[in-house]
Amino acid sequence: MMEKIKNLSKKQLAIAVVTSIVVIVLLVLYLFKSPEKEQTNEWTSTAQTAQTNSAKEKESETNKEYFADVKGEVHNPGVYPFEEGDRVGKLIESAGGLTENADANQVNLAALAEDAMVIYVPAKGVVESGGDTAASPAGGAVDPNSTDSGNAAVNGATQDHNGSVATGGSAPDESKVNLNTATKEELEAVNGIGPSLAGAILQYRSDNGRFNQMEDLKEVPGIGDKTYEKLKDFFYVA
Repeated sequence: MMEKIKNLSKKQLAIAVVTSIVVIVLLVLYLFKSPEKEQTNEWTSTAQTAQTNSAKEKESETNKEYFADVKGEVHNPGVYPFEEGDRVGKLIESAGGLTENADANQVNLAALAEDAMVIYVPAKGVVESGGDTAASPAGGAVDPNSTDSGNAAVNGATQDHNGSVATGGSAPDESKVNLNTATKEELEAVNGIGPSLAGAILQYRSDNGRFNQMEDLKEVPGIGDKTYEKLKDFFYVA
């Protein structure tokens, strides 16, 4: 080996040394740059993953479905889908629009629609149970001396137009409103009841007859458990 090296000319020896140095330099550069390249690739991959997840989340939000239950005086009552930002009026249009008997004054068509909401459109001039519109005395108490065709007191009980008797024991609190005789104005006077909800209560009476118990109030569209708890102390059933 040494003899071969001695036999090399100075030019050949110089070339061999330079070549060795270049190889060593390239090897060092490769070893130093490889981790940086791997780290850069890792950062690039992480950024791409984050962008992909963000795009999927936005797509999911865009594709989210909302539904509302449209009831009352519309041509095609039912559950209808809508997009975020839609108004109540658009959902009523989806349900075929208002009927001729609808009282549009009691519905806020410009209100923003919310997921799982109930949109109830009451009828014009809702007729109370029994076919008359007689109003009970202020406060909802029954007048025992009344000769009206409305409810009358019979031996401490209350008899309705159909002759059925609801025995109630002691006289009701005059500060409360009788669900079976209250007018629209008396219902709206109760804290928490607006024109739309008052119309829904009257419509329930028109469709189903008298309230037999306070819990029947939960059957009125728009009155859930929480609303019922807030309202029950303002009413009585007789």
